[in-house]
Amino acid sequence: MLGRSQTTTQAAQERDLEHAVPLAALAIAFLKVALYGIGGGGGLVWARRIAVDQRRWISEQDFADIVSLCQFMPGPNIVGIAVCVGTKLRGSIGAIAAVAGFLLIPWTIGFTLGVLYLQHAHHPALQNILGGVSAAAAGLLMR
Repeated sequence: MLGRSQTTTQAAQERDLEHAVPLAALAIAFLKVALYGIGGGGGLVWARRIAVDQRRWISEQDFADIVSLCQFMPGPNIVGIAVCVGTKLRGSIGAIAAVAGFLLIPWTIGFTLGVLYLQHAHHPALQNILGGVSAAAAGLLMR
């Protein structure tokens, strides 16, 4: 038999699930963050704009706390933010949805470029271009 406090807790959890952020909305929001924040720094701004200002999923203070936490975590801050926001809104499955949405565009671009490279690796022009890019990257590292 359930006690009164257990019944109240279960009712609150069921009510929260009814108003939960859809996983698709979470994935699409972080897909937009990845798309708008291409090149790095803009991702944090767009994550805040979408999660706090537009969708009102979390408070300004919660977002500031998440950013503070993610600055100490290894890896890119924006991926940590996606994990934390997803976890706060929907638990582990929310974290997976947010990260999947965030990584979809870069993964697709990388996979497509890899397939194109495999198909055209024998072309001398491509070999010369990639050789030049490699030399430039080495030069930047030595700088």
